[in-house]
Amino acid sequence: MRSTLAALLALSALTAGAAPVLAATALPDPAECAAAAEVTIHDWQGRLAKARSAEDAEVARQQITRAEAVRRVTGNPATPPALHRKYMDLNPDLRDFFVVRCALKLGAI
Repeated sequence: MRSTLAALLALSALTAGAAPVLAATALPDPAECAAAAEVTIHDWQGRLAKARSAEDAEVARQQITRAEAVRRVTGNPATPPALHRKYMDLNPDLRDFFVVRCALKLGAI
């Protein structure tokens, strides 16, 4: 569990140089992000069920909460793209975690 979180944080740090490139381009398609959020949620729910410590369980709960928040925003087709961008800008942890994940899913990185 910790190694997965460490890998996500390392990936975020490695792609920090790509942030201006990602910011200059449109966010990934909201439907793709919503689908990726579903995968993320199910993945972390499985990890939560297998958590061996309170710390691992808390990390899993935090990741589920983040992915659910992104799913709520990106899963709504009525949400305008500018609001997606504003939401991500107001939530840098979500932006880093999810934009990188969506970018990887879409092959942008």
